[in-house]
Amino acid sequence: MATLDASGLTIRTQAEIFDEIAAEAKATIDPELDVSAESVAGQILTICSAKIRESEEGLLAVYSARSPRDATLAGLDALCALTGTRRRAATKGRVTLTVTLAGSTTLTAGAIASVAGQPQNRWVTLTDVANPGGSPGGFDVVAEAENTGAIVANAATITTIATPSAGWTAVTNTLDATSGRNLETDPELRIRREQELSRPGTAPADAIRADVLDVDDVTYCRVYENTSDTTDGDGIPPHSIEVLVLGGAQDEIALQIWRSKAAGIGTYGTTTETVEDSLGNPRTVKFTRPSTLSLYVAVTVDAGDGYAGDAAVKAAIVAAGIERYTVGDDVKASHFYEAVLAVVGVEDCSVLVGTSGPGAATSVSVGPRQVASFDTTRVTVTS
Repeated sequence: MATLDASGLTIRTQAEIFDEIAAEAKATIDPELDVSAESVAGQILTICSAKIRESEEGLLAVYSARSPRDATLAGLDALCALTGTRRRAATKGRVTLTVTLAGSTTLTAGAIASVAGQPQNRWVTLTDVANPGGSPGGFDVVAEAENTGAIVANAATITTIATPSAGWTAVTNTLDATSGRNLETDPELRIRREQELSRPGTAPADAIRADVLDVDDVTYCRVYENTSDTTDGDGIPPHSIEVLVLGGAQDEIALQIWRSKAAGIGTYGTTTETVEDSLGNPRTVKFTRPSTLSLYVAVTVDAGDGYAGDAAVKAAIVAAGIERYTVGDDVKASHFYEAVLAVVGVEDCSVLVGTSGPGAATSVSVGPRQVASFDTTRVTVTS
């Protein structure tokens, strides 16, 4: 049977279970009992041993759920919830579509467009959009990915009308879509739980940062503080904090800052939100969004047989930039070589970056309150 000792819980294999039951059957019924795979007794013992193995696997899953290191799926969710950590749900990406409408036409919310050649990559409009004039024209409307996850739709690729509507004649996206997020994995959840439990109770700035990072879709947070009696060089007033945040809903960020900061400490920043305290009183909270620094990238590739194409190189550049860089990170051309060389058919490459197109430098300095932004419309490829 399964055993629990100092080294933990050990369960038996199905073969071990079969052998134990077979031995007991022979001792009880007949030493010459036929338990071969072809015999009736052997088949019965095989069924029984498989079911017993399943029950021991269930016992192991329950036992493992006691430990954050070994727990998985719902067991890990329940364990993390005990200390207030919730698995982050999958989210949907967003994009601004430009729809061409005939005069006096309204396209109702729920219209669907898809990426050319990818009928499953669908984007659904969130609001009605109308052309009140008498002539055809292009109008912008925000759309959401039909499915959750890190779905990619680069600029000028959402060009197929999936749900035709009278007066809707064309669609495109000027810029890349903002991808959603996949469901947080078990390893990611374990790491975040450890980070939350290790928050320093004696370092308010660190504690505020950890709390804000808990807000859904927040990917970066830094807390600046001015403990002096005068305004500092960054413009932060005396005895105040400035929270620099990338991602997340503004009202949720503001509420978390209010709940986390110490009483009597002011907030400073370029974004202002009003939240309610525990008594229902309105409170003004300020924080800062990093400014966007648009990056241009120029790529020259030595293309060989089976080259996947310029569009694949552009997509690789953007994916690498989004994955690697966050607020305050300087951009270096050398960081993109691996991504470009991974594109099918690329034998060699050179990369230049810059803040005006096309890129013309090997590196770009990014300020501490800036974040580099990448888009396929700002990537040029020479092949």
